[in-house]
Amino acid sequence: MSADQEPRIEASREHLLQDVRRLQASRSYRDESRRFAIEGVRNFIHAVEHGAQLETIIVCKRLRRTPKAQRIVRTLRKTGPPIVSISCKQFRSIALLERASGIAAIVHQPWRTLADCSPSHGICWLALERVRSPGNLGTVLRTSSAIGAAGVICLGDAIDPFEPAWGLISDKHSFDAIMPRFAPGSVTIKGE
Repeated sequence: MSADQEPRIEASREHLLQDVRRLQASRSYRDESRRFAIEGVRNFIHAVEHGAQLETIIVCKRLRRTPKAQRIVRTLRKTGPPIVSISCKQFRSIALLERASGIAAIVHQPWRTLADCSPSHGICWLALERVRSPGNLGTVLRTSSAIGAAGVICLGDAIDPFEPAWGLISDKHSFDAIMPRFAPGSVTIKGE
C-alpha cells in the first residue's frame, strides 16, 4: 500500500465507525437506512446462521479470539460482504459490550410485509403495539417461538427491536421471528 493511500483508508474506516455509532444511537437513522449494528460473537453467529443480510463486517483480529467466529469470517471473506479490519482502540470506540469481542457488523433490517404473514407459517401470529420494558419483547419472542407462533407483528413505532439496549439481536429467536411493522392506524382490528 502506498503512503498516499493510507489517509484515504483511515478516513474510510473513521466514516464506517461514525456510521456504526449513528446506527447504535439513532432510531430514526436505523429506520431511514433500514440497517442496524450488531456486536459480539453470539450476535454475529446468530445473524450468519439465520441468513441475515450483512452489509459490512468489522473485525479487530487481536480481540477476536473465538474459533467459530474466525472460521465464519474466513468463509465470508471469499463470498460475503466487505470485511474491515480496525485497531483495538477503534473497536473499543464502538463497543457497547463490557468486554469488546472484536467482531461487529452492519445488518439490513429483516422487516417483512403483511403478505408474508401467512397463517400456515405457525400456529398463530402475535401482534404488539407496545411493551412495558425492553426485556418484555425478548420474552415475547422466546415464548412465541417456543409455542410455535409464526412471529411477531410490530404495530406502530413504539417497538424498535433493533435498539442495542434492548439486546434482542443476541437472542437467536429474533432472527427466527418474522417481524412485520405497520404504521399507526394502518391496520384495523375487527371489533374496534
